[in-house]
Amino acid sequence: MRLTGILLILTLIISSCVNTRYVYQVDKGKSLDFSSGKWILNKPHTDGKIAHLEEIAVREFRSIIKDSLFEIEDLNGEHLIGSKLPYNLSKDNLNDLRVGTDCDFLINYKVDILNDGLNSLSAPPPIGTVRKINEVLVEISIYDIAKSEVLSRTSIIGKAKLDISEDDSGWDIADTPEIISRKALSNLIKQYCQNKK
Repeated sequence: MRLTGILLILTLIISSCVNTRYVYQVDKGKSLDFSSGKWILNKPHTDGKIAHLEEIAVREFRSIIKDSLFEIEDLNGEHLIGSKLPYNLSKDNLNDLRVGTDCDFLINYKVDILNDGLNSLSAPPPIGTVRKINEVLVEISIYDIAKSEVLSRTSIIGKAKLDISEDDSGWDIADTPEIISRKALSNLIKQYCQNKK
Protein backbone atom coordinates (compact mmCIF):
# COMPACT_ATOMS: atom_id res chain seq x y z
CA MET A 1 0.00 0.00 0.00
CA ARG A 2 2.76 2.42 1.00
CA LEU A 3 4.86 1.54 -2.09
CA THR A 4 1.82 2.02 -4.34
CA GLY A 5 1.26 5.48 -2.86
CA ILE A 6 4.89 6.46 -3.39
CA LEU A 7 4.81 5.20 -6.99
CA LEU A 8 1.60 7.15 -7.64
CA ILE A 9 3.13 10.35 -6.28
CA LEU A 10 6.30 9.86 -8.36
CA THR A 11 4.22 9.21 -11.48
CA LEU A 12 2.22 12.40 -10.90
CA ILE A 13 5.38 14.44 -10.35
CA ILE A 14 7.11 13.06 -13.44
CA SER A 15 4.04 13.44 -15.66
CA SER A 16 3.42 17.01 -14.53
CA CYS A 17 6.95 18.32 -15.17
CA VAL A 18 7.36 21.01 -17.80
CA ASN A 19 10.26 20.30 -20.13
CA THR A 20 12.61 23.17 -20.82
CA ARG A 21 13.69 23.39 -24.45
CA TYR A 22 17.04 24.84 -25.49
CA VAL A 23 17.83 26.34 -28.90
CA TYR A 24 21.44 27.10 -29.84
CA GLN A 25 22.63 29.72 -32.29
CA VAL A 26 26.14 30.31 -33.59
CA ASP A 27 26.71 33.76 -35.06
CA LYS A 28 30.45 33.31 -35.50
CA GLY A 29 33.20 30.86 -34.55
CA LYS A 30 31.58 27.53 -33.73
CA SER A 31 34.93 25.79 -33.45
CA LEU A 32 37.89 27.35 -31.63
CA ASP A 33 41.41 26.24 -30.73
CA PHE A 34 41.72 26.56 -26.94
CA SER A 35 45.14 24.90 -26.76
CA SER A 36 47.28 28.03 -26.82
CA GLY A 37 47.31 31.51 -25.35
CA LYS A 38 46.11 33.02 -22.10
CA TRP A 39 42.38 33.46 -21.61
CA ILE A 40 40.58 36.00 -19.40
CA LEU A 41 37.13 35.12 -18.06
CA ASN A 42 35.07 38.23 -17.36
CA LYS A 43 32.39 38.39 -14.68
CA PRO A 44 28.83 37.63 -15.82
CA HIS A 45 26.54 40.37 -17.11
CA THR A 46 23.02 39.80 -15.83
CA ASP A 47 19.87 41.80 -15.25
CA GLY A 48 19.50 40.23 -11.82
CA LYS A 49 21.41 38.26 -9.24
CA ILE A 50 21.61 34.64 -10.35
CA ALA A 51 23.64 32.47 -8.03
CA HIS A 52 26.46 30.20 -9.19
CA LEU A 53 26.94 31.59 -12.73
CA GLU A 54 30.60 32.40 -12.12
CA GLU A 55 31.23 28.98 -10.57
CA ILE A 56 29.69 27.25 -13.58
CA ALA A 57 31.63 29.37 -16.09
CA VAL A 58 34.94 28.84 -14.29
CA ARG A 59 34.39 25.08 -13.90
CA GLU A 60 33.25 24.50 -17.50
CA PHE A 61 35.85 26.74 -19.19
CA ARG A 62 38.63 25.42 -16.95
CA SER A 63 37.77 21.91 -18.15
CA ILE A 64 38.52 23.13 -21.69
CA ILE A 65 41.33 25.67 -21.19
CA LYS A 66 42.99 24.23 -18.05
CA ASP A 67 45.61 26.46 -16.37
CA SER A 68 45.57 29.07 -19.15
CA LEU A 69 42.26 30.50 -17.82
CA PHE A 70 42.45 33.60 -15.62
CA GLU A 71 39.50 35.18 -13.87
CA ILE A 72 39.27 38.96 -14.29
CA GLU A 73 39.53 39.62 -10.55
CA ASP A 74 42.84 37.74 -10.47
CA LEU A 75 44.26 40.16 -13.02
CA ASN A 76 42.94 43.51 -11.84
CA GLY A 77 45.38 43.62 -8.91
CA GLU A 78 48.39 43.09 -11.15
CA HIS A 79 47.28 45.14 -14.13
CA LEU A 80 45.40 48.37 -14.70
CA ILE A 81 42.09 46.81 -15.67
CA GLY A 82 38.71 46.95 -13.99
CA SER A 83 37.15 44.17 -11.96
CA LYS A 84 34.47 43.80 -14.66
CA LEU A 85 34.65 44.76 -18.31
CA PRO A 86 31.66 45.81 -20.45
CA TYR A 87 29.94 43.07 -22.44
CA ASN A 88 30.24 44.80 -25.82
CA LEU A 89 33.84 45.90 -25.98
CA SER A 90 35.12 48.75 -28.10
CA LYS A 91 38.48 48.72 -29.88
CA ASP A 92 39.72 51.06 -27.14
CA ASN A 93 38.69 48.56 -24.44
CA LEU A 94 40.51 45.78 -26.27
CA ASN A 95 43.57 47.97 -26.84
CA ASP A 96 43.68 48.75 -23.10
CA LEU A 97 43.54 45.00 -22.39
CA ARG A 98 46.31 44.33 -24.91
CA VAL A 99 48.54 46.97 -23.32
CA GLY A 100 47.56 46.20 -19.71
CA THR A 101 47.81 42.41 -19.72
CA ASP A 102 49.80 39.70 -21.40
CA CYS A 103 46.64 37.75 -22.21
CA ASP A 104 45.47 36.78 -25.67
CA PHE A 105 41.72 36.19 -25.43
CA LEU A 106 38.73 37.44 -23.46
CA ILE A 107 35.57 35.46 -22.70
CA ASN A 108 32.48 37.56 -22.03
CA TYR A 109 29.10 36.11 -21.12
CA LYS A 110 25.70 37.48 -20.25
CA VAL A 111 22.34 36.22 -19.10
CA ASP A 112 19.05 37.98 -19.86
CA ILE A 113 15.80 36.80 -18.30
CA LEU A 114 13.32 37.41 -21.12
CA ASN A 115 10.23 36.09 -19.37
CA ASP A 116 9.54 35.17 -15.75
CA GLY A 117 5.88 34.19 -15.78
CA LEU A 118 5.97 30.60 -14.61
CA ASN A 119 6.58 29.68 -10.99
CA SER A 120 8.38 26.48 -10.19
CA LEU A 121 5.01 25.09 -9.03
CA SER A 122 1.93 26.19 -10.98
CA ALA A 123 -1.69 25.50 -10.12
CA PRO A 124 -4.60 25.61 -12.57
CA PRO A 125 -6.46 28.94 -12.91
CA PRO A 126 -10.03 29.19 -11.59
CA ILE A 127 -11.42 30.01 -15.07
CA GLY A 128 -10.14 29.55 -18.63
CA THR A 129 -6.64 28.78 -19.86
CA VAL A 130 -3.43 30.62 -19.10
CA ARG A 131 -0.07 30.39 -20.90
CA LYS A 132 2.93 30.83 -18.63
CA ILE A 133 6.51 31.07 -19.83
CA ASN A 134 10.00 31.23 -18.36
CA GLU A 135 12.56 32.23 -20.98
CA VAL A 136 16.26 33.00 -20.70
CA LEU A 137 18.90 34.10 -23.21
CA VAL A 138 22.58 33.30 -22.57
CA GLU A 139 25.26 34.72 -24.86
CA ILE A 140 29.01 34.15 -24.98
CA SER A 141 31.40 36.40 -26.91
CA ILE A 142 35.07 35.50 -27.24
CA TYR A 143 37.51 38.19 -28.34
CA ASP A 144 41.00 38.03 -29.80
CA ILE A 145 42.62 40.84 -27.81
CA ALA A 146 45.61 41.40 -30.13
CA LYS A 147 43.46 41.62 -33.27
CA SER A 148 40.67 43.57 -31.49
CA GLU A 149 37.99 41.36 -32.99
CA VAL A 150 35.27 38.91 -32.03
CA LEU A 151 36.37 35.32 -32.65
CA SER A 152 33.14 33.69 -31.57
CA ARG A 153 29.62 34.68 -30.61
CA THR A 154 27.14 32.00 -29.59
CA SER A 155 23.84 32.01 -27.77
CA ILE A 156 21.23 29.71 -26.32
CA ILE A 157 17.61 30.33 -25.43
CA GLY A 158 16.05 28.17 -22.73
CA LYS A 159 12.26 28.20 -22.61
CA ALA A 160 9.77 26.48 -20.32
CA LYS A 161 6.21 26.95 -21.58
CA LEU A 162 2.99 25.72 -20.04
CA ASP A 163 -0.67 26.12 -20.99
CA ILE A 164 -2.73 25.61 -17.86
CA SER A 165 -6.50 25.23 -18.03
CA GLU A 166 -9.10 25.13 -15.33
CA ASP A 167 -9.70 21.39 -15.88
CA ASP A 168 -6.04 20.49 -15.21
CA SER A 169 -5.74 18.35 -12.16
CA GLY A 170 -2.86 18.99 -9.82
CA TRP A 171 0.22 21.10 -9.99
CA ASP A 172 2.87 21.43 -12.67
CA ILE A 173 6.60 21.69 -11.97
CA ALA A 174 8.83 23.91 -14.12
CA ASP A 175 12.39 25.23 -14.12
CA THR A 176 12.71 28.75 -12.75
CA PRO A 177 14.60 31.36 -14.82
CA GLU A 178 17.56 30.94 -12.47
CA ILE A 179 17.71 27.19 -13.07
CA ILE A 180 17.28 27.68 -16.82
CA SER A 181 20.12 30.26 -16.74
CA ARG A 182 22.53 27.89 -15.04
CA LYS A 183 21.65 24.93 -17.29
CA ALA A 184 21.81 27.09 -20.44
CA LEU A 185 25.23 28.52 -19.54
CA SER A 186 26.62 25.07 -18.80
CA ASN A 187 25.16 23.63 -22.02
CA LEU A 188 26.50 26.50 -24.14
CA ILE A 189 30.04 26.15 -22.76
CA LYS A 190 29.86 22.39 -23.31
CA GLN A 191 29.15 23.14 -26.99
CA TYR A 192 32.56 24.84 -27.15
CA CYS A 193 34.12 21.74 -25.61
CA GLN A 194 32.41 19.43 -28.13
CA ASN A 195 33.38 21.63 -31.10
CA LYS A 196 36.93 22.61 -30.12
CA LYS A 197 39.67 22.20 -32.71
